[in-house]
Amino acid sequence: MKVSVIQPKYSTDFSKSDEYFQKQIELLNGCGKDTDIIVLPESADCPCLAKNEAERKEAFLKFNADIKQFKAYAPDIAVCIGHDFSRNWAIVDRAIELGVERLQFYKPYYNQEMVDKAHAHGIICNVCWSNTREETEHFVKMGMDVILTDEFKRVQNWVKEFAK
Repeated sequence: MKVSVIQPKYSTDFSKSDEYFQKQIELLNGCGKDTDIIVLPESADCPCLAKNEAERKEAFLKFNADIKQFKAYAPDIAVCIGHDFSRNWAIVDRAIELGVERLQFYKPYYNQEMVDKAHAHGIICNVCWSNTREETEHFVKMGMDVILTDEFKRVQNWVKEFAK
């Protein structure tokens, strides 16, 4: 298995977003067809570094456009989106709109209806995070596909127990 990790440049003030996205595409072109996994770490040129709410909303629109462009360029590479704090309850709709394969719920912005809707569209559901037995059981019963944790072995054992 060949894995390529692409660490593109980034611009903390968003001034070079288009230029750096093009560089990401160039790096992807260099991976070749024999690459099984391509890792694109989130760059700092993303909404989390916006200086105010207006900038963050604008950045998410740009980031969404980048995801759509990436999906058009490389439709076979799975993409996961995270939480948009300006639209706390809209992650599933955003995932569907962007055509991504995975999303990551952030507590407490999830419910059964959202998980069911994501699954109905073939979207894998991550949740950030659980370290307790009770919460892990709740997530397993909801149908969460991935539970992020700091207590891997304990949570793994609980998941096995609850899945029976």
